[in-house]
Amino acid sequence: MNCRHENIYWEDLFKPEKQNNNNYRHHNAYCLDCNATKGRVFAGDLQRWYVRKVEEWLKSNGLTEKIGDYHSTYQFVEFVEKNNYQQQWNKLCLGKIHENFEGLLGQAIFFEYAKSVEHLCQEFKKEKEQEKPNNPDPEREIILNYYKSNNIKSIKLTNNKLLIKYNHKEEEEEEEAKTSELKQIKKYIQNYSQNNQLSLADLEKTENNSSNSNLPLYLASAVGIGAFILLLIFILTRNNKRR
Repeated sequence: MNCRHENIYWEDLFKPEKQNNNNYRHHNAYCLDCNATKGRVFAGDLQRWYVRKVEEWLKSNGLTEKIGDYHSTYQFVEFVEKNNYQQQWNKLCLGKIHENFEGLLGQAIFFEYAKSVEHLCQEFKKEKEQEKPNNPDPEREIILNYYKSNNIKSIKLTNNKLLIKYNHKEEEEEEEAKTSELKQIKKYIQNYSQNNQLSLADLEKTENNSSNSNLPLYLASAVGIGAFILLLIFILTRNNKRR
């Protein structure tokens, strides 16, 4: 049987069983299709399988960039390179870390690589969370993320239907607001858009614009406080002169 070893299982990979002599026994990885536990081909496929699991984790945590129907991990790869782990990550992607994971040594090697990769994943997630601005409009932030993840340039509301312009397509696509996301966008356009259209550029306007819009209010408040202080000084000075 020429099995491709894609249905791989490794129970408690990061929780090795502790024995009486305080040593740890790592469980053997095996293929659910053919029950293979050794071999050069299996070792390579195990590493590529682990890379796919990492990519699925990045996608589920919103740490990928959607380009068409493809979720790109290039930002994570750049982060890996910045942390001097590019060579090891490439080896893992190619399945060339180790030829055989049957023995304890091979499994320990893979275990250390996996620990490093998971640490990088968590640090990458922290960095991306720190980059997020404090947005006073959470609904706008949700819609912005939807635009980015679906590669949308703009959405126009026409005849109660949404005309969606994608960055990777020339023609607009007409869709009804059936999903919760599109219903939210439709309502947002109806409430806040003057021309029944909402573009990615509109959503990406920085908070500086909203801060600048409040500038007259801040100036008026400052002038009012200044006038009150001057009036108070005048009254106190006048009372002192009378005494």
